[in-house]
Amino acid sequence: MVCISISKDISILNGHTDTIRCVKAVASDRAVSSSRDFTIRVWNIITGECQAILEGHTGTVRTLAYNKNILVSASYDSTARIWSLENQEPINQECIHVLRGHKGQIYSAVCDEKKVVTAGLGGEVMVWEIMTGYVYACV
Repeated sequence: MVCISISKDISILNGHTDTIRCVKAVASDRAVSSSRDFTIRVWNIITGECQAILEGHTGTVRTLAYNKNILVSASYDSTARIWSLENQEPINQECIHVLRGHKGQIYSAVCDEKKVVTAGLGGEVMVWEIMTGYVYACV
């Protein structure tokens, strides 16, 4: 459960079936959350409605990164996924790219308009191109 207060009203966002690991505001009326239930949920924080469930990870979704309608999810399944959150109804629930290459769980991810950087339990930091999923560097 995630509680978000906007002025005097409180929206309670129910839906995940296990611990929530990360939550990000991605617009004035939208947030995303990730969980140990292996899913990402997209929420309308005004109405409390779950607008989409993004699925595909096979482990806890540890963290999320967001930049200009691009969402990155990073998981204990050793993958990161790139999703588009363009303003469309319904929200596209298919990921753009699955980023594979980490040797262990991924704990951190950041992104800008062109690149994603992920870091994991295996000690590696990987830099990916958003448009192609290509690995630029592994440090």
